[in-house]
Amino acid sequence: MPRWLYATRYWERVRLRLKEKKGFRAGRAPALADYFPSVLGTVPEKLIFNALVDRGINFYFAQFWGDMPFTTEAKEKYRPDFILPDIRVIINVQGVYWHSLPGKYESDAVQVGLYIASGFKIYLLTDIQILAGVEDALNTIPELLIAPRGTTRIIG
Repeated sequence: MPRWLYATRYWERVRLRLKEKKGFRAGRAPALADYFPSVLGTVPEKLIFNALVDRGINFYFAQFWGDMPFTTEAKEKYRPDFILPDIRVIINVQGVYWHSLPGKYESDAVQVGLYIASGFKIYLLTDIQILAGVEDALNTIPELLIAPRGTTRIIG
């Protein structure tokens, strides 16, 4: 049985719970049916997760970069959101607030450089772009339009 996730900010959910003292956003239509409640992630990550499963694309979700079988770095410092090994693409979901903090731009640039040096193409999708339309956001990635479809293999 799926649980329902809503595309609102955390503090809005807390405010609604404290103010209404009712069920979770009672009377509102859900933004996302979560068919994988055991997989932890934000709402934009869950939207991409569901879209990739619907398309039948193989991917790793939130695995440490050092744990990948094609890497030699033992440090568990980087954790890309989605690794699509069949088409050598990495999709990272960028929260507009968190990735605009001081010093985050530089660390993101180092992380992207590591992925590119490993032979992957990286696509950074913002949470606003995903919440506006996940299919439109994923259609900006040309490799996904010609990606091999088959039995979905999800690791993570």
